[in-house]
Amino acid sequence: MEGFRGKKVGTLRLYTGDIVFRSALSQAGIDWKKDIELIEFKNNSMLLEAIKSGKVDVGVGSPGTLYEAEEGGLVAVTWSNDLQPDHVCCRIVAKTGDVKEKREAFKRFLKAIIKAERDKEKDPKVTIDASRPHIRLDDKIMEKSIIEPHMLNHSDPNKKEIVKMWENMNDIGYIKEGKDIDITKYIDTSLYKEAVEELIASEPDEPFFQKVKERFNQQNIG
Repeated sequence: MEGFRGKKVGTLRLYTGDIVFRSALSQAGIDWKKDIELIEFKNNSMLLEAIKSGKVDVGVGSPGTLYEAEEGGLVAVTWSNDLQPDHVCCRIVAKTGDVKEKREAFKRFLKAIIKAERDKEKDPKVTIDASRPHIRLDDKIMEKSIIEPHMLNHSDPNKKEIVKMWENMNDIGYIKEGKDIDITKYIDTSLYKEAVEELIASEPDEPFFQKVKERFNQQNIG
């Protein structure tokens, strides 16, 4: 991380990579408010142009721009999960009232997501074929986003890492309001747990579901 000290760094505020990068700087003893020049951009296109033109030395972008970045002659020098392994990114969220009212529907949704993850693991191209009608992107761009090994897309709640990221955001001054909120009150792992258990009961010989259960225990219990 010392290599970033004194550099101009472009970033996209409120992106996962942005939070992880600032946290990693802080943990390395580098004050992102003083020891680097942090410049926030509104979108990935503006960020990539700033890197290519030399207006910033390095940029913290989203995985969806990897193909475009590489086509423009840029390279990835590190990944967010190199800096903070197993960190969370997008989470599945819903209103508490809706979850209580439509619990079974949400559970079925989670089952479908887990089965989709199984299909992707067996054959990643299945995911691209399924995404094509809904995502109007070139297949090469989708491959970079979907099949890239650093893209760890799991529906597991990962309560431990949610709490860790929330604490990191507080520690580095990223959150200005709501610092005293107990984030654990807003994490419900029971639906996912039930979904996994019911999938195992329906297909006891499916090794993927057993792996999902082990991951759930590691990331949410204790």
